[in-house]
Amino acid sequence: MDLESKGFGEGKLRFRVAQLLELRTNNYQLSDELRKNGVELTSLRQKVAYLDKEFSKAQKALSKSKKAQEVEGLLSENEMLQAKLHSQEEDFRLQNSTLMAEFSKVLVPWIIEGGAKG
Repeated sequence: MDLESKGFGEGKLRFRVAQLLELRTNNYQLSDELRKNGVELTSLRQKVAYLDKEFSKAQKALSKSKKAQEVEGLLSENEMLQAKLHSQEEDFRLQNSTLMAEFSKVLVPWIIEGGAKG
């Protein structure tokens, strides 16, 4: 039994060999593309992991920045309130000294007139 008796003529055989070679070539190309895609996928995964870490760092820095702004606002408000308190203390001292002067003006003549006697 030779190949021709099994229905394989020379033309069919050449066609099948050519088909097989084309399929093998395609298989090698697809394997190479798969390998390249695998390498690219690994690289992209590493980039995503790196960018995730950087994003996390940026979020933390932003959070710290917001906290720093809040602290700065509180410090500014504190300074303003301290200045207001100082101003109010000065106003109180002025009022107190004015009242004491007025009291002295009234009390000294009263004492001199003998109001303390009785």
